Amino acid sequence: MTQAQMMAYLADKVGISKRQAKSTLDELNKLVTRQLKKEGSLRLAGLGVFRKQKLKARVGRNPVTGEQIKIPARTRLRFRPAQALQASDRHRGSGRPLTPATPPCVRVRTRRFEWLR
Repeated sequence: MTQAQMMAYLADKVGISKRQAKSTLDELNKLVTRQLKKEGSLRLAGLGVFRKQKLKARVGRNPVTGEQIKIPARTRLRFRPAQALQASDRHRGSGRPLTPATPPCVRVRTRRFEWLR
């Protein structure tokens, strides 16, 4: 979903102008950024937790030349979804867990290969 789509959805659902929706989304973005810089994590009920993770410096390889290179330490943003969000993704709104359409595979061994039917 793009920012323009979010603005249109928010404006339609709440009954505000697109300009006000854009302003609201911009302020939300600033709030999330400020909170992550200040605290290092942000918990949104029903959605999940955003947190900063520090990665150590390490040695890597240039895939083209094979030369060793130093990769500097950095910070990245991690997201852990809430259980309710994970459950809704697993069920995909059907109210029941997904099950395989076919029975489990049966292993059949031959002389040279192992086939799955």
